Amino acid sequence: MKVLSKKRLMKQCGFPRRPPPRGPKAAQGEQPKVLGPLERVYQEIAILKKLDHVNIVKLVEVLDDPSEDNLYMVFELMHKGPVMEVPTDTPFSEEQARLYFRDIILGIEY
Repeated sequence: MKVLSKKRLMKQCGFPRRPPPRGPKAAQGEQPKVLGPLERVYQEIAILKKLDHVNIVKLVEVLDDPSEDNLYMVFELMHKGPVMEVPTDTPFSEEQARLYFRDIILGIEY
């Protein structure tokens, strides 16, 4: 589960924004739409809902109560745990590393 504080996201609005456009768009006066942190999260949710691949964790549900500060994103359960907690006590064999790398590349390619 991914839990996000909407108040904390809104505080991030002061971060540097994209530089102004250059080239033909700048000459036409078109300004790219700058998304705030909360809009980026909603964009991430829209993208995750469309993804369906064996090597990408599926988004199961989004719980967003307007009266609450937190937004909850529920993902499918991964039986071996999060990727960031891969045990590193013993190094992977070359074949095992190759299989993991292949799966990562296939997910990114999708």
